[in-house]
Amino acid sequence: GVRTDTEAGHLTGGILGLAAAFERRRIRDRTKTGRVEAAREGRFVSSTPPFGYRRIHKADGRGWTLEVDQEQARTIRTMFDLLVRRGETVPRTAQELNRLGLVSASGSTWTPGTLGRWARRPGPVRTASGTWVFSGVDVPVPAILTPDQAASWDLWRARTSLGPGQDHGPYLLSPGILTMPCGRWATGRTAGTRQPTYSCRDRLIKATRDQHPD
Repeated sequence: GVRTDTEAGHLTGGILGLAAAFERRRIRDRTKTGRVEAAREGRFVSSTPPFGYRRIHKADGRGWTLEVDQEQARTIRTMFDLLVRRGETVPRTAQELNRLGLVSASGSTWTPGTLGRWARRPGPVRTASGTWVFSGVDVPVPAILTPDQAASWDLWRARTSLGPGQDHGPYLLSPGILTMPCGRWATGRTAGTRQPTYSCRDRLIKATRDQHPD
């Protein structure tokens, strides 16, 4: 019943809008706080399990935990053997995974692009080595890779993020090498005429969506 074509109605509508926005922020903050506390208790609080795992109910019935998906774990170990131990190229590794019938999380065949993006991110290797991170909280999960294998993979990732002769540009640490405090990998960004800087990739995407809701 608010008429926004009058000064009083316009003011009332603005106040109601601010109150609604405030309540949305409170709900969002309470939800995030609850999920962080659940993660501290060792629960898996995301909706989609990371590659290599499946969601199962915890034994006490309180929330979810992760167990190893053996077929996807086999894919990760094969990636390690081909990429890291044998030094195969990403395209050749993708071809071999497809030949073996080892598919991605969506059930699709691997392309050099999808494999390269997965293998060069620090998060998947960290999770496969036994630590899933949610909002800065380390949640222990069953390990697929040994600590030595994970360390070797990290060295491979740092070494191959940019190929020989490629220009690093102004972002020397951005290709999956720099990790933000929340555990996500960093993305280089430039804001106007300011110097290049780094931002959490998820926050950068969220900020872009907030500015352009369409």
